[in-house]
Order: sequence, then C-alpha cells, then structure tokens
Amino acid sequence: MTKDRFGNAHAPGRHGDGGGLYLVVSDAGSRKWVLRFQVNGKRRDIGLGSATSVSLADAREAVEDTYAKTAQAKLYKTKTPITAADMLNDKVLPFHE
Repeated sequence: MTKDRFGNAHAPGRHGDGGGLYLVVSDAGSRKWVLRFQVNGKRRDIGLGSATSVSLADAREAVEDTYAKTAQAKLYKTKTPITAADMLNDKVLPFHE
C-alpha cells in the first residue's frame, strides 16, 4: 500500500499492506493499524495504534520489530509465553483519544 492509497482508504473494512499489516476502517470512519498473524493455527491481531497518530512507515517498522522478536524467541525456545506487550515493549506507540 502506498502512502497515497493509505490516505484515500476510507471505505469500511480491512485494507492490506502485505506482511500481515492491515489498515482497519470502521463504519464510523475511524482508522487503525492491525498486525494479523497465526500462532499454533490460531489467528491473532495486535493493534498498532490509530492511523492518525501512527504513520504507515512506523506501522511497517512495528511489524518488522514484532517479527524479529518472534523469530529470536523461537531460536531461544523460551518456556515463558511471549505476549504482544513483550513483542512491542521496545516500540511503544502513543495512544490518543
């Protein structure tokens, strides 16, 4: 998804960027970034923040960071489950109301 296409994505639904990154537009028009992936055959979504406060580049970077941390955890085969908060701990995205 290009920045131009992102700026014009106002139709409700999921707009894919690739690599599991989606721009989710609600019926009310609010837009948020979501990372969708599978763990043990179950679909999971991680919210990356509002599209008004998180740029496309920052959302893509958060996806890369999450995948890198997941791959690193698999190498070490930790016994403690890794949560979404653990994966995004280094990349805290601001929340605005």
